[in-house]
Amino acid sequence: MNTTTHTPVAPIDPFFEDAVDAAPEFDPDALPTPAQWAELDDRVTRLWAEHTSRNSGN
Repeated sequence: MNTTTHTPVAPIDPFFEDAVDAAPEFDPDALPTPAQWAELDDRVTRLWAEHTSRNSGN
């Protein structure tokens, strides 16, 4: 016989309920294209390289 007891879960805060209600529906067509992802990856890589070279103390 299972005698495990469960702690009751508190009700969800209305702030979070409102935030979930206000969130837009997921639209897979709004995601970046592979070319846009590649461009973003290149930009992030370049910016990271600039950042680390500036802050490396060399």
